[in-house]
Amino acid sequence: MSDATYGGNYAPLEPDVELSTRNSVSKYADEAEFVSKELPERPPWRATRTADFKHGWRFGVSLGVGMCFFVFILNITLTVWGSLRSKANDGHIFRGSCKEAKQYNMGIHIVINVLSTLVLGSSNYAMQCLCAPTRREIDRAHRDGHLLDIGVQSFRNLRTARPLKRWIWIVLAVSSLPLHLLYNSMFYSTIINNDYDLYFASEDWLNGAWYDSYHIPAGGITYIEYVSQSSYDVTAYYDSDPAAIVSAYQRDSTQFERMDPASCTKTYANSYLSDYSNVILISDSVGDHNATSSITSNNITRPSSLRWVTASASNPELWSNNNRFAWLCYWVETICTNALAQKEAAIEPWTIYGYEVSGCVSQKVEEKCSVNFNLTIGIIVIITNLAKTLCILAVCLLLTDQPLITIGDAVNSFLHSPDQSTKEWSLMTQEEIKLQWTDLQRKGERPYPKLYRVQNVRRWRAVTRKSWRSFLVLFCTALIIVIALLSYSMANLDDKSFNALKDLGFGTATAGNVIQGWSIPVAGSTALLANVLVANSPQLILSGLYLSLNDLLTRIQLAVEWASYSIERKPLRVSHDRTGAQRSTYFLQLPYRYGLPLMVISSTIHWLISQSIFLVNIDTFNSAGHPKVDEPSIATCGYSPLAMICTLVAGALVVVYVISIGARPLESAGMPLVGCSSVGIAAACHPPREGNHEQEALMWGALTEGLLDESATAYGEDHVGHCTFSSSAVDSPVVGRLYS
Repeated sequence: MSDATYGGNYAPLEPDVELSTRNSVSKYADEAEFVSKELPERPPWRATRTADFKHGWRFGVSLGVGMCFFVFILNITLTVWGSLRSKANDGHIFRGSCKEAKQYNMGIHIVINVLSTLVLGSSNYAMQCLCAPTRREIDRAHRDGHLLDIGVQSFRNLRTARPLKRWIWIVLAVSSLPLHLLYNSMFYSTIINNDYDLYFASEDWLNGAWYDSYHIPAGGITYIEYVSQSSYDVTAYYDSDPAAIVSAYQRDSTQFERMDPASCTKTYANSYLSDYSNVILISDSVGDHNATSSITSNNITRPSSLRWVTASASNPELWSNNNRFAWLCYWVETICTNALAQKEAAIEPWTIYGYEVSGCVSQKVEEKCSVNFNLTIGIIVIITNLAKTLCILAVCLLLTDQPLITIGDAVNSFLHSPDQSTKEWSLMTQEEIKLQWTDLQRKGERPYPKLYRVQNVRRWRAVTRKSWRSFLVLFCTALIIVIALLSYSMANLDDKSFNALKDLGFGTATAGNVIQGWSIPVAGSTALLANVLVANSPQLILSGLYLSLNDLLTRIQLAVEWASYSIERKPLRVSHDRTGAQRSTYFLQLPYRYGLPLMVISSTIHWLISQSIFLVNIDTFNSAGHPKVDEPSIATCGYSPLAMICTLVAGALVVVYVISIGARPLESAGMPLVGCSSVGIAAACHPPREGNHEQEALMWGALTEGLLDESATAYGEDHVGHCTFSSSAVDSPVVGRLYS
């Protein structure tokens, strides 16, 4: 074998004489008591005892059942409450000031993200238990020249698992999709889009000058009635009440706000208008009957200080190209944009339809923000929650085998019943095992003894390149998406100052921060579902990133725990019934000090993403201030730049933390880095024959007596050493000495 075959920290020593690959076995192969024996497994017909739920992995799974059932009851309660409250409140669970609606919506989504974290965390725990191989599955895989993974979720393990375990795992995985894609949109906000009438008035009218009130119709007049009195080609006037609007200004002008051309354009050059409604453009030439204008004004044939031009957004002459603020760019044939409208307003004099306009008076409207509930999504969430609860309960009750979930479980099994196929692999690293194991096993050959050599390694080496690639791809994808959304949102905001972003806050929908003009449907039966999926699709990427990050930290912690046995003597940490000095554990491979903060951080970032891009419903009110029953609600997505910035900061902190963990030296006394490989773990479990080593405090090292072997003579050595876990005395391996 070439030197390249031996990666990692150890190198082979070329023999003094030519050797073929060895088929010989060590002296321990002659000992009958070291023939591999199965770890006793619970028979499938044996009922699970109550005591089984108080210890180890089954305690953790039963705790997950309890949490899922608790969330299930809460989801039913939320669904019933949301349904009843929305029926009693015209389809809304809350309607009022936008500030209160914002607080209401934020609080609900915090609760939703906490509940989803509990359910998904319990599901992930059960899925890892399902992925954990049994000793029988490991022996079968080793016999066929394959290896399995210990302590991590692995598709490799699922291929060898029983069909029941595979199907439960699949159901748990698939049932996570609705929670990611729908749960955060079970409650969503609604903003108001106000239609408006357009008026021209002179400065004198503001001070009470005469105007032609005869041709300003009152509300309630029908299109047929009005068109018989008017020479102006209109399409629909029944939504307007011009007389009431004029009277409102004359009665209480504080309901209106005076704006200069720039402010007026900034307010009305939007597809959605929530804070203002009807607009009166101020021009001194309005009262001049000889003034030239490109529009007609409803049979007004004599000088008047007020002209009512149009009603709402229904006049094709003024609202060309389906653009509700086209009147700001009346002279262009293409779609009027916000930038073009503001550019035109900056030119003096500001001219609209031939009138030189000095400013405008805008009618202020009362805030009508609301929080809504979607019953269909609520029912889907309940069904998904129930499916997860039943699956986790099945894991708890129906799986009667003994999965090897932690390193301690695997070492316990292999010390109790050593795997003879791995006897002379004690110094092999995970890279060497990956390169040589399958080929040598299928040929029935053994590896050469290795020359022991020590190198300091960093913890990141415990993670496979595939795991690092997965994490980096997902992280870069998430980073690109967040940066792209942030760039889009900042480009479409009028005020980009930090104070403006802070005032906008998290998850708050206004007319200025909703996505406009995209290809996603905004009306019709598919609009709501399409926008829900778009708003929540980043949650899927984040969940993949969480699983990848969990995998990285698990592999690093696995290596830390593994290497610690070469430094100090300590008992095994097992997830099933403990014996002797063994310690019981409720967590899997990732300790609470890592696992719980990771869940909290994940839940926080999930919530930040739900506030970064979110479902928004838009209801349209006519210029008289009444809901437009003939116009369907609009479904789109809103965005919050501040939430996106916080998401980037939180993600960056997580990555810095992971890099700092991975960059730390791996404290080890030369123990080979085997990762989660079942072969590497089994190879380190060939102790002296006396004693129940797995029940005592253990330490990894070199046996005081080596293994006599004919290859030792070929290498010019007295004997070849052997490294293993043992409750007996062990020495540190000697640099430059052969071990097998």
